[in-house]
Amino acid sequence: MKSVGTINEILDLFYNRVDDISIHTKHTVANGKYGYELKDGILYCRGKQIGVCNKFVPFVIRLHDIEDYFYRPLVKLKNQKIRGKINVDIYNICRQNSEVLIANTYGMLTSLWNGVNQNLTVTRHILEKDVTNQKFADVRTHQIKYNNARKGWRYALKDILSICKEYGLDADTIINRTQSFNFTYVEYRGFAKNYTRLSSIFNLKDNIRITLSPKENLIISGKILYWQTIRAKKVILPYCRNYTEFKKLWSNRTTRKELKSIIRIKFNEYLDNQKAIEEAKAKKYREELEVLIQEFRNYKISSIPYQWRQYGTYAVMRYESTNGVVRLWNNAVIKLKDFTDFAHFFAACVQNNIQLNRKTCYNYKIQFGGYYVWEVQANDLWNAMWGGQCITIMDVIIICNRIGISLKECKVTRKQLLSQFEKRQEM
Repeated sequence: MKSVGTINEILDLFYNRVDDISIHTKHTVANGKYGYELKDGILYCRGKQIGVCNKFVPFVIRLHDIEDYFYRPLVKLKNQKIRGKINVDIYNICRQNSEVLIANTYGMLTSLWNGVNQNLTVTRHILEKDVTNQKFADVRTHQIKYNNARKGWRYALKDILSICKEYGLDADTIINRTQSFNFTYVEYRGFAKNYTRLSSIFNLKDNIRITLSPKENLIISGKILYWQTIRAKKVILPYCRNYTEFKKLWSNRTTRKELKSIIRIKFNEYLDNQKAIEEAKAKKYREELEVLIQEFRNYKISSIPYQWRQYGTYAVMRYESTNGVVRLWNNAVIKLKDFTDFAHFFAACVQNNIQLNRKTCYNYKIQFGGYYVWEVQANDLWNAMWGGQCITIMDVIIICNRIGISLKECKVTRKQLLSQFEKRQEM
């Protein structure tokens, strides 16, 4: 038995498909109960099964409660990175409608096959309802989920066939059988939960062949176009004041072609108009931002709202001698010692012309302030710390002069600077 201290260590083991050892952790959550356990390839949370993996099987199955199930990607596509470290395929399955998962190969393949068929059946049923209802906002989302479910079904079939061939298992006992699904899915309307019971009996091997008719697909595409243009008031057409009038034109091949052409022209005009409005708005806020920056530096205001900050190209900070802290323009504060360390590091970067960008420092991370870790992924270090805006060298110099910090020339090489970073553990 091996003890693991943190959830990240457990997840690392999980995604590495460790199934030949028993992993137990004494890591506790807020209520004092056990957090996560990994035993024989099955991941538990507070005694509840939440996923399963097997080092011989090239995917991971995650279980979700029914309330969250339809608000997650139904399948993560191939070569998806988990926490930026490794590539692994994830299949999401609804807990309430799944068999109890076991870590052996046959049990995982069976559960996976049931899960992806359930994904496909439910998403198709929801999309079929969209053909007749008057809701337009979610149609595109339901269409995307249905297409993802079809992709997940195909990926699962490929994985099952290849694994069965490799280990000499009978794939027909898993794939070619009739299954009855009797399950409940959830839709949120306001704060209420509406439960709908759906029962289907079909051959799982033929599930992918059950599709919407060309007419149903045409209605769906029309509703998406209507919502994204006319219904959202981006395009105003006098002869399409409601969906009934739009539907009449959309149902006819000739008028549909003309309608699409007119909407395309009107929509481009709308985008050009919106661009002009946004440019005028940005100009106004940038002018006001300069005034707010001066007021912040003169200690007249404690922070600058994001409404104006988002149009800035650099961040601003000031020294507060009464508190002994450096305050950022978003009202965040940095301890004086932390700022001093940053200032010297900043000076070393500038004086040695070293750009700490994503390309050069992708495999490094820096700890700043003692508690928080920012990965160096922006244009430079200070850009990453302040959320997209640059801290100018003048800001640092002014504050350093006020508090008596001497920024001497630092003869530091790139290698020496990077040694201050903690190297990521390679998988």
